[in-house]
Amino acid sequence: MSRFFSPPETVKQDIIELGSREAHHISKVMRLKVDDEITVFDGSKEYSGVIQEITSKKMVIKVQSSRTYSLKDVLNITLAIGLPKYKKMDLVIQKATELGVKKIIPLVTQRSIVDFNEKIVTKKIKRWQQIAIAACKQSGRIDIPEITKPLKLKDAINESRNYDVSFTGWVGGKAESLKHYLDSAKVSKDSRIICFIGPEGGFSKNEIDIVCENEIATVSFGQRVLRCETAAMYVLSALSFYLEG
Repeated sequence: MSRFFSPPETVKQDIIELGSREAHHISKVMRLKVDDEITVFDGSKEYSGVIQEITSKKMVIKVQSSRTYSLKDVLNITLAIGLPKYKKMDLVIQKATELGVKKIIPLVTQRSIVDFNEKIVTKKIKRWQQIAIAACKQSGRIDIPEITKPLKLKDAINESRNYDVSFTGWVGGKAESLKHYLDSAKVSKDSRIICFIGPEGGFSKNEIDIVCENEIATVSFGQRVLRCETAAMYVLSALSFYLEG
């Protein structure tokens, strides 16, 4: 059964009222109609019900049962990634959501090709949030990852002080293997983890120096040089396997 997202404020006791956009998608694209069964999640709960009413402006769903999910076991992983060109960030958002990331910080770095004004940033974050919601629908995930506004590397490094574990992927110089680092850092399911990944072309030497000065470990993701979007999928998959496998 297909799953659909609705914000918590649309749920009133045993009734869910979806807005025109989601109602149109469900009725016109998915071809669901009155009395059809439907599943809706709101970020912490999942509801099963039947469609009671469909109009051009809304869809009313009668809730028959609900399940509350504990988010205590959700891995606390933040991905801070240099903004790539074109729509590669869309892929990063989608796959990172499927792989269980809790928070995504787009990074503005020396090699990022980015010229954002406030209007463009707002538009992009809204798009990325919709991509994350779609990935939650597909993957069966209940909670939706937080996507921040783009931050400069130094600002993200300041945030890393709130984490138990912080490391960056690095292909040059001395870098220990990811497995060895996770073992030595005694990383567990309860650890608050932030992983830094550079943009296309990687972090500059100056940026890596700043990272190291702030006691963020440099870690190798293997013998091959990975694209930034591939590196994001690699490290999140590895962390999932290490912590949940």
